Amino acid sequence: MLLNIHSAEMNTGDGDVELPELGELVGQVITGARFWVKFDQRRDSFIRAWFYTPDMRYARGGNNYSTMRRPLEMAGTGLLQITQIFAYLLVFRPRLLLIDEPDAHLHQTSQEKLISALEAAVKRFPNTQTIISTHSPRLVRVAGQSTSVVWIEDGAVRDDGKEVRLRMGWGALDKDIVLFTEDEDTSYLQSILDQWPHLANRTVIWPCFGVSSIPDGDRLAKLRDKHGVMTIVHRDRDFMRDDDAERWKIYKQYDQNNIPVWFSPGSDIESCFQTADHIANAMDVDLEVAEQGLVYALRELDEGQVSASFNEAYNQAVRQLPGQANAIGRWGELGHFCQSTVKGKDFKKALHRGLQQLLPDLGQARRLGNMRLIYQGNPDNAICDDLRVLLQRLVDE
Repeated sequence: MLLNIHSAEMNTGDGDVELPELGELVGQVITGARFWVKFDQRRDSFIRAWFYTPDMRYARGGNNYSTMRRPLEMAGTGLLQITQIFAYLLVFRPRLLLIDEPDAHLHQTSQEKLISALEAAVKRFPNTQTIISTHSPRLVRVAGQSTSVVWIEDGAVRDDGKEVRLRMGWGALDKDIVLFTEDEDTSYLQSILDQWPHLANRTVIWPCFGVSSIPDGDRLAKLRDKHGVMTIVHRDRDFMRDDDAERWKIYKQYDQNNIPVWFSPGSDIESCFQTADHIANAMDVDLEVAEQGLVYALRELDEGQVSASFNEAYNQAVRQLPGQANAIGRWGELGHFCQSTVKGKDFKKALHRGLQQLLPDLGQARRLGNMRLIYQGNPDNAICDDLRVLLQRLVDE
């Protein structure tokens, strides 16, 4: 193919020749790529080809590409398939160019450059129509408006308009549920979801970077109804009573729009993992040891600091809600200074210190290496089953 790009006579003569047009096209994806080919019909039995990319340059090479370049057969699969695409385009100038999953062997950045290069090639070769099949979200995201995107599922066209782009923007092209969360770090929530693979595979988590940024019920209902994707909201409880939580759902218009809401138990998402039963399973210790570890953790905390943090979190959570809110009364309802009035984020650090003191005293220091497993879900001893129930209900509807 490379020799044919140079000449229909399939001959270069004595020396090699560079293929600048191919280098220009491939260079839009692999910056600085260059190609040479050689075949003398009088002497050669084989066609020889070379390639060069800037990462192959070495200090003493200067501009002597004949020493820095490498035989084309040494090129990686990604470079070869890009070269093949543009070589076919240059040689055949087809009316229709079919490209099957060109992203398969490319880095994500190169995938984005490839779609831009192909869109530019359409303008350069106006008689060629290009059709690409892909599973790459990146190719779809960066495709310009002049590129038509068709979503095919189970052998049929599901969408040939804007929905596929919008869903791709949400990361929900192959998902049924978008789970909006106030948390910036979604790893804890993802770990909980992963306990139920059949639900995790159908759910994408969308971080909102703060509770105030979670969309209200009207917006989520429009997203659900227009794009056929189910929505659910997660927010930290922040020590709210059940009636506080219900008032917040009404305030955010979730009840009115039938948007399910999951409140992490305790104060925040970290508190989901801080039960004696879960800790015992995660660390492979007796339940009594895990319970004692929770006691040790509480001893690591200052009551005054915990009280101040509690008041701030609770008052912030209910300040926009109608009705009366009494942080002191809520503090008493939860048991005053105890694990239930400590933020999970703060208790996590205290639990780490408490276990470091407790386990060596019990002759179980070797279990300290298991502390990293505490903040991971466990399919065999799942936590937060109420979230599973909500998600399953959405799937079953």
